[in-house]
Amino acid sequence: MLEGQLAIFLYTSITGLSVHHVGERFQHSNDTITKYVIYVIVDMLSNFVAGISNTFSMHLPPPHLFNVCPSA
Repeated sequence: MLEGQLAIFLYTSITGLSVHHVGERFQHSNDTITKYVIYVIVDMLSNFVAGISNTFSMHLPPPHLFNVCPSA
């Protein structure tokens, strides 16, 4: 199922065809094609954001170094 969603996303992205034409090619409804393309985009964005978050957390100093003046 995931491979099919990715194939539909890639085919749509590369060819630039309308949802209708992609639906005919993969024998799915327009709604299904749209849903699959959105699923892949959302998944890619969530992985991208998670990667950015992990990158920043790896480069931040330990929390105790933020306490410049602990008594304040």
